[in-house]
Amino acid sequence: MPVVVSGCPRTAEYPDQAPNGTLVGHFGMKSILPEPGAHRLSKWSSHCTLLPRSALLACLTLATACGGGRTLSVPDFRGSPAFRVQNILLSVQNQNYADIVVYAARGGSWQRIGEVTGNGSETFEVPDQLTTTGASLRFRVHAIGASDATDFVTDRIFVSGGAIVELRVASVLRMSSWSVR
Repeated sequence: MPVVVSGCPRTAEYPDQAPNGTLVGHFGMKSILPEPGAHRLSKWSSHCTLLPRSALLACLTLATACGGGRTLSVPDFRGSPAFRVQNILLSVQNQNYADIVVYAARGGSWQRIGEVTGNGSETFEVPDQLTTTGASLRFRVHAIGASDATDFVTDRIFVSGGAIVELRVASVLRMSSWSVR
């Protein structure tokens, strides 16, 4: 590959020059060189210098050392309106007399979302780690003091940012229902 330093291509005296006075550059592009025997880089000779490898290595080492061990920080665009992903909300209306605990799962592990008192209602924000794009969620309602066998578990729900999942807990847990709006 040809070496270009400060915009200067290799000269005709280097062996990888084609016989027609051109030098194949990166990605198949060609740089025009003077005909063989012409004055060496007469057009560029006043400003064209090739750096020795040791000087180039010294510059790179100095640039690395001047970093001071700092890491580059990437700006966080999540707070800006253009990049904000809308959260998924869970609205729970408990028509049961028992207090309930609501769990959510993506995959296999359940995560506690919150608690709703008997005959009460609450709105929760589903945690970010559960709301990745294209993932399905499941919700589980557990009446405090009841066995796990009586829990209500939703089907897989495919939701995207900004959706509101409404969960209506009936007086008999297995008769509960859900909807997405």
